[in-house]
Amino acid sequence: MILHGIDAPNIVHTNTLTENLADIQKKDRFDVAMANPPFGGKERKEAQQNLPIRTGETAFLSLQHFIKILKAGGRTDRPRRGHSH
Repeated sequence: MILHGIDAPNIVHTNTLTENLADIQKKDRFDVAMANPPFGGKERKEAQQNLPIRTGETAFLSLQHFIKILKAGGRTDRPRRGHSH
């Protein structure tokens, strides 16, 4: 970010899987979302309550979060397990 002139980025350290998806409004959505979800992880039941499809698998929980935070026609990209290119 420094190379692009961003000296003080607005970075928030949090677990997005614990956010309630119902709280995400249209104004909070993005055109593009990029992330590296935790493959093979497990999330507690409390986090699962915030998502429409409940599972402990963190990669699937992350996918649900991506879908919610994207604007209509938005794009996302993430690494896929087992792909090194």
